[in-house]
Amino acid sequence: MGALWEWNDWQQRLLGAEDEDLSQVFTRVKVHTLRETQIKWAIHKRTRAFCDLALHLLYQHHLADGARAALGGEVKLFRNLGPEDLMRHAARVVPDAREAEGLDRQRWLDTWRFQAAFLDDLVAYLFRPSVVQRRIGAVHEVLLTMAPQLTLGQLIREGTAAELQSTLHEPIVGLQTFIQAALPRQPRIRQYIDAMEVMSLTQWAHLYERVLPGYGLALRPGVTWHDLARLFDTVIEGVLLKARTHDDIPCVESGDNTLAAAIFAMLPSLCTIDRADIDTRTLQHPLHPTASPDRNQPTPAG
Repeated sequence: MGALWEWNDWQQRLLGAEDEDLSQVFTRVKVHTLRETQIKWAIHKRTRAFCDLALHLLYQHHLADGARAALGGEVKLFRNLGPEDLMRHAARVVPDAREAEGLDRQRWLDTWRFQAAFLDDLVAYLFRPSVVQRRIGAVHEVLLTMAPQLTLGQLIREGTAAELQSTLHEPIVGLQTFIQAALPRQPRIRQYIDAMEVMSLTQWAHLYERVLPGYGLALRPGVTWHDLARLFDTVIEGVLLKARTHDDIPCVESGDNTLAAAIFAMLPSLCTIDRADIDTRTLQHPLHPTASPDRNQPTPAG
């Protein structure tokens, strides 16, 4: 993992949608007060800042360069995330001294009172689908911009490299993966993971439906864009697991990364194209401005 991220960049990486309602995320603040009070505190920037601080500290503990590995119970997963720890961490990393001073023990107690309530909100905040959606959306915008200048084979190579690098070097994804691996049976975390997976697969299916028909591809009978997304996602997870344990992205003899190689092998059985044509196929008409992943068989291009 990389060095510890600077505070402003860290906060940017934890942003979700512009219209995100954090009162639906921070459900354990001011629990014995009126709903109007709960909403006011949930959307306050200091409530969010406490969670940003805790995740920053959690990343420092477990994933940043030089972090100690948790062995045999020596290091607890959520160790040193109490209000005093966050207050000290704010003094170290928050550039604005007045902002840091506002993140004190009393403000934390006024917000949650108990550590269990804070950790519930912290995990909910980390696993918001909108954070993943924003990251995937940024990758997709790059691919859609590049497509007119690339053959399908080049787009697959560029796209798989971009997605793997984006995922491997994104600290928030690293934290999500770490906590999921540490608490694989925790019901709420499994619920969050399921929601993120549904969102992610839908977003990727949408992209494939926009892009592949532009290269003249249609789906084989009985295949849906969601099938395509799920199959490719399964390969992605395997490649990422291998890359995380070996500190690099595995490649095949041709030099392609294993994700690109798997897509080259799978695509002809899922869409109307021969393997030999993938490397030379260029964009045949403009990409669809919108598409619905629920549609099973788009109109073939050309």
